[in-house]
Amino acid sequence: MTNIDSLKRGFMASQLPQNFQDAISVADRLGIQYVWIDSLCIVQDSVSDWIFQSSLMSAVYGSSYFTIYASDAGFLRPRSKASFLEAKVCQLPGSGDWIYARYPRYENYVTGRLWERGWAFQELILPSRVLEYSPSYIRWYCNSGILIETAPDLTTSSLSRLKNKIARMNQRNQKPFEHLPYATWYELVQSYSRRKLDKDSDKLPAVAGLANLFFDLLNDQYLAGLWKKDLAAGICWRKYQESLQEPAYYTAPSWSWASKIGPVDFTFTALHNYTLEVADYSTYVHGRSRFGQVKGGYLTVKGPMRTFKIPPVTADVYGTEKNHTGIYGPPKLHSKIEENATNHCHFFEIKTQENFRNSLGTGICTFSFDVCLPADLPTLYLFKLKKEGIINIKKAEFAGSPDGLVLRRYKHEDDYLYTRIGVYQVADLNALRMASDTEYTELRGWVTETITIV
Repeated sequence: MTNIDSLKRGFMASQLPQNFQDAISVADRLGIQYVWIDSLCIVQDSVSDWIFQSSLMSAVYGSSYFTIYASDAGFLRPRSKASFLEAKVCQLPGSGDWIYARYPRYENYVTGRLWERGWAFQELILPSRVLEYSPSYIRWYCNSGILIETAPDLTTSSLSRLKNKIARMNQRNQKPFEHLPYATWYELVQSYSRRKLDKDSDKLPAVAGLANLFFDLLNDQYLAGLWKKDLAAGICWRKYQESLQEPAYYTAPSWSWASKIGPVDFTFTALHNYTLEVADYSTYVHGRSRFGQVKGGYLTVKGPMRTFKIPPVTADVYGTEKNHTGIYGPPKLHSKIEENATNHCHFFEIKTQENFRNSLGTGICTFSFDVCLPADLPTLYLFKLKKEGIINIKKAEFAGSPDGLVLRRYKHEDDYLYTRIGVYQVADLNALRMASDTEYTELRGWVTETITIV
C-alpha cells in the first residue's frame, strides 16, 4: 500500500506516462477539474477493489463530461503531414458545397489499438461524448453523430446510431418499443465479441458497466450476459462465420455467448420472436456484483426434444442443380463430413433420420456448431424452441434463423445434464416452390422433456 500512500500525498504530473499527461492537459485547457484514469483510481493488485470498481463503470463513464479515447503514447504530439492530406478541389455549380480530395480515404484511417481491446468497448459506448485522438485524426462522438476534424458537418455511423438508441431508451419520459432494449443489447454484444481480451476471465466483467445500465433500463434479471425475459432468443446466439474458441478458463454456462471466444451473431432476432418455458435457472458469480465474473450456472427448461444421428457425409446444397422444370433434385453429397466454406455450417439430409416429413426428398438440417463437430458424438440432441415471426425461414434459406439448440448429453450422478454445442435449422432446397403446409419438410418424433443445461 506504499504506492497508494505516496499518491495520496501528491505527485508531479511529469511523473506520469505521456498519455496521462496529455489527458490532464486536455482537461485543463477545457476547464475540467477532475480526471478519472483507471490504473490510478483502481488499486491494481487488489482483486476485491477491481471487482467492486468494475461494477461501477456505468456511473464512471456514463456520467463523465466526456471521455478521451487514445491508444498511442503521447497523443498530442505533432502528426506527420504526410499521414493525412486534404484539399478543396472545386465548388459545385449553383451550390455552396465544395468537393474535397482526402488521403487516406475514410475507410483506410488508422484507428488505433483501442478499437481492438475488449475493455475499451464500454468506454466508447457509455459516455455521452467521446473525443478520439487516433494516429490519423481527431474525431468527436456524441449521441447525435460524429464530427471529424476535416469534415464540416456532423455525420452518422453505426456507432452513433447505437449510442443514440441507448440515449433514447434512457429517457424515462419515453416508453421504448418493447423489444428495442434487447435488440440493442444483442447489437452491443455482437460488436464487443469481435474485440480481444488479455484474460478470458474478463469476458463478462469488461461489459459490467453496460450490463448495469441495461439492468436499470430493462428491469430484468441478468444471467451471464443474457436477460431472463428474453432468454429464448438470447440462448440462440450463433458463431459469426468461423468457429469460436474455448476459453482458457471457465467464463459462463454453455448457453451463454460469453462461454466462447470469438464473434457471435444475433441478427436473426430482428426476424423472429422466440418463446421458452423456463422451469429454473441460476448463475453464480465471484464477489458481490451480479455483472461480474461467473463461476457457474444452469438453466432448466421444458420443451420438445429428439435425437439426431450424424450421417457419414454432408450435403452440398449450393452445388445441387435444378431440372428443366426448376425443381431441385436430391442434393449432391460430399464424400465425407465437411463444413460449408460459405457460411461455416454443416448440411445433413433429413432422410438419413427417423421420423420425418420430406415430400420432395430435398429436406436439409443445417447445423452451426459453436466450436466444431464433436467427432466422438454419433448422436446429438435437438431442443426445439417456439419461433414466430414475419418470415417463414423454413421456406426461405438454409442458414437463416435457428429452430433450436444442438446439445450433448452426459451422465451426472443419477441424472443427465446437457451442454449447448450449437444451433440447428430445418430447411428445404425447394422451399420457395412449396405451395402448402403439407409440403413442408420437418423433423417429427418430438417428445416433451424437462432438462438442465449447464
